[in-house]
Amino acid sequence: YTIAADTGGKAFLDTNDLGGVFSQVQKDSSVYYVLGFTSTNHAQDGHFRKLKVTVNRPDVKVEARAGYYADRDYEHMKKEDREEQLQDELASELPRTDVAVYAGTAYFRQDDSHYYLSVSLVVPGSQIPFVTEKDKDSATIDIIGEVLEGGKAPVGRLRDTVKLAVTSGQQVRRKNVQYNTGFVLAPGNYHLKFIVRENRSGKMGSFETDVRIPDLRKVPLRMSSVVLSNQRVPTTQKKKTFQPLVSEQTELVPSVTHVFTQDQQLYLQYEVYDAAKSKGSEGGTGGSNGENKTSKGAIRVLTSIEFMQGDVKVYETKPIVAQETTAADRHAVIFQMQVPLQSLRPGFYICQINVIDDVGGTYSFPRWPILIRATSTESTAKPTGND
Repeated sequence: YTIAADTGGKAFLDTNDLGGVFSQVQKDSSVYYVLGFTSTNHAQDGHFRKLKVTVNRPDVKVEARAGYYADRDYEHMKKEDREEQLQDELASELPRTDVAVYAGTAYFRQDDSHYYLSVSLVVPGSQIPFVTEKDKDSATIDIIGEVLEGGKAPVGRLRDTVKLAVTSGQQVRRKNVQYNTGFVLAPGNYHLKFIVRENRSGKMGSFETDVRIPDLRKVPLRMSSVVLSNQRVPTTQKKKTFQPLVSEQTELVPSVTHVFTQDQQLYLQYEVYDAAKSKGSEGGTGGSNGENKTSKGAIRVLTSIEFMQGDVKVYETKPIVAQETTAADRHAVIFQMQVPLQSLRPGFYICQINVIDDVGGTYSFPRWPILIRATSTESTAKPTGND
């Protein structure tokens, strides 16, 4: 009875004669009036607003709604409502663009059937409002995401709240806030979607992308993604699981934009798997420029980095030769390269990685466009609470 009365209707109970019910419904709805109402109370607090409809005819009875619930903005949402909002946005087919979100991915082989997919989410600091408390500027952002295999079946999920506390929010507004996480997946095609919400105004942004993790057993040179970075930051997290970008209490922060400055170091990390072993009997480790011979049962992987503008090579590092695996349990040779950028002029470049398995006779030359700027105008603030 209460629900029916609150919505301007009637309740029919304890009867099997639905014919009379429908006759009454038809009679009551055959003639009606539609009244419009505009409230002067613009607060979006979700409270119930009472309404009363009166007429100047004593011979009629008014049946109408007793009121309505006002819209509820983010400030007045309950915790469960805010969580539901994130879930609804994750399921929505329409993107949210109130907050700019960028993402980058890279894969590393854990074993033949499992790969670690590193994911980096970047939000411009200018998009995050900070509140000053106790001489510090603070803010929080909510992150939710999922990984769908073939765009349909969920195989990975992320939910986290990140707290930002800095001495000056003005400095962060000129930087990027980056969140790094990862998923263990099998080779295949995946669709990734992430929602980021800043928790002061409730504005949200979304990012979607398709990712393919190849089955490296079917390629000549088995190689991971190449991660480019300008930061190695200390980390106190214990490496309980396979995390290829964490080593010796430092973490490599991937660059999503591939924008660097002349005063920075360019860090590169990549891995080569199942390098071929020599069947010859030659010995010796002498020679230069990678010309040394390889002993029986040893590997020989050469790598170098070069920068090109157009068809002109403007810089190249000396070749590095690896003759043994770095991670024996994964049959991986890990390359961690470092290139100072002060000798390169500002401008656009093609960064090419040269990798040659000398014993197996296989090779790969992945490349990326990068931008080098004259002054440090972009850097990244890495939040706590990293997954």
